[in-house]
Amino acid sequence: MIANVIRPLDEILEKRAYFIAEKQQFHKEGSPIDGAYLIYDNQTKTQYYSSSFDDYNAGRERIAMGCVVLRQLRARYDEKLMQSIQKHRAFVERELFDTQTAMVYNKEGKNNGWRRIYNDPWFALYFLEWYLLTNEKQNLDYAGKIMLNYYKDDVNYQDSQLIHIPKLCKYLEKENFLDIKEKLIECFMNYINNQIHNDGKIYSEEVCILSHEPYN
Repeated sequence: MIANVIRPLDEILEKRAYFIAEKQQFHKEGSPIDGAYLIYDNQTKTQYYSSSFDDYNAGRERIAMGCVVLRQLRARYDEKLMQSIQKHRAFVERELFDTQTAMVYNKEGKNNGWRRIYNDPWFALYFLEWYLLTNEKQNLDYAGKIMLNYYKDDVNYQDSQLIHIPKLCKYLEKENFLDIKEKLIECFMNYINNQIHNDGKIYSEEVCILSHEPYN
């Protein structure tokens, strides 16, 4: 008999959050990526970053590391983690996010040479986690407006993951952001209707590449 035993989820979360803060945060004053969370190679024990290959840049799914740190801070506050995520937030707003338009950028330098809308749900979750930690309404406003940009720019209704619309709308209603909430519900229902009636076709070029499906 073989048993697969893993640590409790709260322990995994805690270890992962501290690993991110201690090993994966880049520190170099004056650098565009100062404060970013980067890929880390356990074999060489070094961070890895590429400005030319977007999958290795300082944005995209790397934002999820910020979500992990924020979630751990909600479980147990720690000043070291708080300093780390505040520095990361400064990097995000400086390089990857426009606070006026709620536009998410694909790479540092607010570069959207490729408008990769897959990034938006990650950023919406990032700011939702900030709201849940701090109760600051501005973070919730950012999250809602990011998702409105996502649906506005997603002309093909791509098969993006990590859509937290019900949870987001719950807090938008609580904080009286009713206009954003109603617009999001309308967008989300249009998205669902499209998914139901797309005859199994995949509209996302990126998903097609990964799944070897033909691009329509």
